[in-house]
Amino acid sequence: MRAVTIAGSPSGAGSRIRPRPNGTPTRRAGIVYDSLLRRVASNGSRRLNTYELRTCLGCFGTGVTVVTVQGPSEPRGLTVNAFTSVSLDPPLVLVSINKKARSHDLLRANPFAINVLASDQEHLALNFAGNHDPKLEIPWREGKAAPYLGGTVAHFQCEPHEAYDGGDHTLFIGRIVHFRYNDGDALGYFRSRFTRLAEPRVAASPGTQDPFELPYDAYE
Repeated sequence: MRAVTIAGSPSGAGSRIRPRPNGTPTRRAGIVYDSLLRRVASNGSRRLNTYELRTCLGCFGTGVTVVTVQGPSEPRGLTVNAFTSVSLDPPLVLVSINKKARSHDLLRANPFAINVLASDQEHLALNFAGNHDPKLEIPWREGKAAPYLGGTVAHFQCEPHEAYDGGDHTLFIGRIVHFRYNDGDALGYFRSRFTRLAEPRVAASPGTQDPFELPYDAYE
């Protein structure tokens, strides 16, 4: 466990997060962070150590998606791991997009697709994260609502539903109008590293209800 504490003057000037020299916490790290967040809430001038915060957030393993949308002249995409389901009725999903992203403004008024990458598509994740390879052949597909990527384990095509301010990001909620999923392992991301999310090898018990209560290849 990486221990952190708050250092700074009694007035709070220059307060920051730093590791304890001996690596041994006098309090549990979670409590230390909780204390820091309370102090930040009471004094807007305080700032978190963003590197440590990103490291802590990276302990939550996720899948990897590429959000695709039709641009003025060609499809565009960006790699996103801040993706979650919101509602089944109506069918809503959410992605968090950096306001500086090239495709950010396109998502406000245009249909978009969320592509859940397969374990062998790390190259696509890197490409759409900014490591652009002009020689890379992108498996673009024309969708019912938006362009999407072939070879993924799943994709959701969405119409814009709502958008909310989220600090340096915008939270875009899309209403699913079409989706599809396939067999195979997914690409994962944990502690700033790509990993493989293996397909379960044990079959579900007979009669188990699919938690996503829509047909396999559904249109609304």
